Amino acid sequence: CLAVMGEKDPAIQRLEATRDTFPATHYSDTAQLLINLLLESERRNEAIESADLSDLERARAYFAAGSYSPALRLFAEIGDEHLAPLDRYRFHRSREESGQIQPAIKGYTDSINRRRDQAAVREANRRLLLIGNFYGGGSRVKEYAEDRAEELGDNQALEDIEEAAREIREAVVVEEIQETEDSELLSELEETIALD
Repeated sequence: CLAVMGEKDPAIQRLEATRDTFPATHYSDTAQLLINLLLESERRNEAIESADLSDLERARAYFAAGSYSPALRLFAEIGDEHLAPLDRYRFHRSREESGQIQPAIKGYTDSINRRRDQAAVREANRRLLLIGNFYGGGSRVKEYAEDRAEELGDNQALEDIEEAAREIREAVVVEEIQETEDSELLSELEETIALD
């Protein structure tokens, strides 16, 4: 989470502590893997920073590299009103990936309502579908995005996301049933043991 929020040094320090505290375990292995990924990301970011690019080109490069915090900073400096539709999408996606969900929802909604670029509108609406169905965006976001998907003719994406949401809900129901059954079995075992 620290790394996603742009705080790589504290993230690396904590991962190093995990690696050193649990040597020869999967915790250590996973921590080292994440450290390596963060260091590689840092090298990519340094290359982007040293390249002869405009602020917009640099923001796009950060976005493409998955470095959302620096992309967000640059897009914000340029200003939402000066961005082309796909760059506005990238700006709001960077917000979402950096944990600024409500501003991202507002930005996606604004992009959809402007309808200046079909590809950007479709991508923004797909993000709203995901936020509404999986990331706690709520029923209003979900319903708005579903209505827009139908208007846009983006029915396949809508069906795919709805199917994935159903499968997750079905898995949760199965887990709840199993937990109930397990607790009933546990109660029966406790009664049997008490009788012996």
